[in-house]
Order: sequence, then C-alpha cells, then structure tokens
Amino acid sequence: IGDNAVNLNTVMARIKDEFFADSAAEEKAILTKANAAATANRKKSDFFGKASNGVVVRGVDNVLIRLSQCCNPLPGDSIVGYITRGRGVSVHRSDCPNVQHYLNNEQGRIVEVRWEAEVAGRFIAELEINSNDRARLTSDILTILADLKVMIHSIHSRAVKTGLALTNIKIEIKNIEQLDFVIDRIQKVRDVTGVYRVLPGKEKIYD
Repeated sequence: IGDNAVNLNTVMARIKDEFFADSAAEEKAILTKANAAATANRKKSDFFGKASNGVVVRGVDNVLIRLSQCCNPLPGDSIVGYITRGRGVSVHRSDCPNVQHYLNNEQGRIVEVRWEAEVAGRFIAELEINSNDRARLTSDILTILADLKVMIHSIHSRAVKTGLALTNIKIEIKNIEQLDFVIDRIQKVRDVTGVYRVLPGKEKIYD
C-alpha cells in the first residue's frame, strides 16, 4: 500500500474474503433454504427446523435464532423472522417498526417463524407504571413482584409532574399470560393509575 503497488480496496476485499467467508456462506444458505420453502408448493414446505430460543424457522434447520432487543418478543406475540447478515435469523414482533422497514426494503430476507408448542425459558419485558407519587410506592411494587417470584432486571422511578410518578421496570417473564397476570396485580397497588407494556413506538407517557 505504501508504494502504491496494491490499492486499499484490494486489501479490504481480500480481508473480507478471508475472515467473513463463513458468515457469507451461512447467510446465502439460509436465504436459499428459506426462499425454497416459501415458494415450494408441496407438503415439505411445512417443515420447521429445530427450535432455538423457543422459535422455529420455516424451511430452515440448524440456524442461529435470536430474539431482537428492539421489541423483545414474548411467547404469544405475533412474530416475523429476518435473515441478518452473518448473524442468523433475528425474531421481531410483527408490529415492530424495523419489520416495516424490512418489508419495504428487504422483503426477500423476511422468513416465516413461529413459537414452538412448549416454550421453555425466560424472556425480558418492560413495563411502564403511571401513578400518584407517594412514599413507599416503589417498595410496594417490588413486594408484589417478590410475592410473584418475578426476577427484576432494572427499575427506574422518578417524579414527572407535581404529585405524579413514572416507573419503568424490566422483568423476566415466561409468556404473555404471565405478563398479563403481573400487570393485573400491579394495577391493584394503591395509587397506581396505569400499567403498560413498553413496545416500539408505543411508549406510554404523561400528557
């Protein structure tokens, strides 16, 4: 490069071929299998591969599957798969803003996914709690979660207006049914006026 015998673009291309060949090959294989499953008009197209993180992909087996952190899908949510570049299949809620972007710009990378029949594991959900501000409010919420044996990842409480408070809490949940039960219990805490699951583009805040 120093004496201009080889240009930078040539070197970068060689590095990419050397170190990212496996990722590119895996991505191509996933795309090929997924497209074949989507277009095949035969019974075999109903094949779903081995589950990972509680999710299976139509027409594809032995692939890395990860739950997207932008929308944190839970078992019971409607979901869509997206074939990433070198990182397997990412799973999003169907109403995730990123899914709309993929549908508009990279529809060929969208694959059908579904939750396996019996999903084992824990998943992260975020709740936003509106309330009147008072002493020991956060403590009362934490007591409810402890009684329900729900693991807490983080909690952030603050006053937002005179006499009002807002609490965001991330918890470990098994599925939508458990989340609904937790929301119902928190709703019954004195001075709580609303409990919402935080979703992309749908955060609840005080007016």
